[in-house]
Amino acid sequence: MNASTLHMIFAAPTASTCLAECTQLLNPADSLLLIGDAVYAAVIGSNAATLLDDLHREGHALHAIAEDCVARGIAQQLLPRVRPVTYADFVAMTVAAPRSMSWF
Repeated sequence: MNASTLHMIFAAPTASTCLAECTQLLNPADSLLLIGDAVYAAVIGSNAATLLDDLHREGHALHAIAEDCVARGIAQQLLPRVRPVTYADFVAMTVAAPRSMSWF
């Protein structure tokens, strides 16, 4: 069995293909964290919303940095399956994950 990896996406889905590329490498226990402009992927009705819905149905944990959502004015528009987390949560997730991978 593969150990889980925390995949951290930093780029907006409209500016980069890293979210789509990342999903091709996800293992069943992996988690996804949206940071910075990547939080736009978690907006209800976004082009990436269907992709995130599929990942959720596959059992992947989906997170977005709450402070980044607030700073971009989208905190009230997040998909219900994407859990807002603080930077302290982000640090704890990174420490707890056996591996992490950053996508820019």
